[in-house]
Amino acid sequence: MIKLNMLLLMLMIVYANANATIRRVGFTATTQLVDGLDYLNFQIAHDQSADGDTIQLYPGANGPIYTGTISKRLVVMGPGYLTNSYYATTATEIINPQLQNLPGYISSCNFTIETGSSGSIIEGLNNVTITTSSLSPEERSNITIRRCKTPKIIFNNSGLCNNWRI
Repeated sequence: MIKLNMLLLMLMIVYANANATIRRVGFTATTQLVDGLDYLNFQIAHDQSADGDTIQLYPGANGPIYTGTISKRLVVMGPGYLTNSYYATTATEIINPQLQNLPGYISSCNFTIETGSSGSIIEGLNNVTITTSSLSPEERSNITIRRCKTPKIIFNNSGLCNNWRI
């Protein structure tokens, strides 16, 4: 019976991860936007998401500012930073084929971590501010912030935030 329960649990985990959706915010291209996948606003993309989805934030010519509340287990991913850098001494471009050099920039991102966001990952953003709400510790634990330049974390509560990785 224990083996059967373990098998069912593993199948549920695989099924949940296999159905994750990537939603794009601020995506601009010559192709038509895809309804249900492309959004102009972070909060609308978040509200349409399910646990385990990824929200990609795109830069823009006017430096968009993305704001919202995260209340689901999501991956929030930006384009990275310093994708078009130059060597200071020779002024030659640093070529890095692993990075996508997108035109424009993101001015800033401001997110509030709420109930249900445990296990979320925020990565590849410049000037990101994360604020916690006044919730119990288990509801805002296991948050990972990685590969972000100049992150600012505001713990706006009197409780504990367990297992944060910055």
